[in-house]
Amino acid sequence: MITQFINYQKQVRGLSPRTCDEYQKNLRYFVNWAQTYNLRWSTVTKKDIDKWTEEMSRNNQEPATIKQRISTLRCFYRWLKNEGKLTQNPAQFCQTPKMEEKLPREADIKAIDEWLSKPARTTEEKRVNMLVALITETGLRLSEAVNIKKSDFQHAGIIVKGKGKRERIVFYGQRTINALRAYMPACDCIFEEWTPDQARWAMYRTIGKYIPRIHPHMLRHTFAMHSLNSGMSLDEVGQLLGHKNVQTTQIYARAATSTLQTHYNKIYM
Repeated sequence: MITQFINYQKQVRGLSPRTCDEYQKNLRYFVNWAQTYNLRWSTVTKKDIDKWTEEMSRNNQEPATIKQRISTLRCFYRWLKNEGKLTQNPAQFCQTPKMEEKLPREADIKAIDEWLSKPARTTEEKRVNMLVALITETGLRLSEAVNIKKSDFQHAGIIVKGKGKRERIVFYGQRTINALRAYMPACDCIFEEWTPDQARWAMYRTIGKYIPRIHPHMLRHTFAMHSLNSGMSLDEVGQLLGHKNVQTTQIYARAATSTLQTHYNKIYM
């Protein structure tokens, strides 16, 4: 059953291998727990899932981990119901732990520009510079960025295939142009055979020594925050980020307000 569900996520919904691996891991975790109580997919109730949630909390599991597992289970049971294998989704109304919402952290744009202005010493540094410039100016997800090809670059922007195979156009500026000129790979695929994990570790090895704790998603946050603070609307930022609904983009609006207050306090308090 789990294998069929994972195949559906890959082939129909177009989810990434990493997301599918997380789904599979979460479902296996639930199966191991359910077997201790002789539960089957068809007999699990909301009460059972609530009991599982309570046990995870008592065992000091992180709220984010619990929330992710419940979300996966909810998605799995929704699939079972849609496939006609069950008549109801017992996970639909299960509560997840409340989490402290952490506002996204921005990278230091000035420090990034200082790094990019230095001559790259190795091919890896040139490739990392290209990745840093690209995400900083487009807000791409790392998984989207490493799959960018030279042929995706159009005069008006870059054609990107995002989550669920949805296409969108993002725009790029002088940082990306300079980095691409400095690192022009022979093949069409700009980052060649880099996986997201390889790209992440290459960033840590190079620019990470200059800007501690920097990571690709921070650059995506930086793009979103800078765009909002420069006057772009929430809908426009969400469209560039590839968000399916504006609620996902709301956290950046709250972060922008927080940043504004910090600047105000420095001047007037």
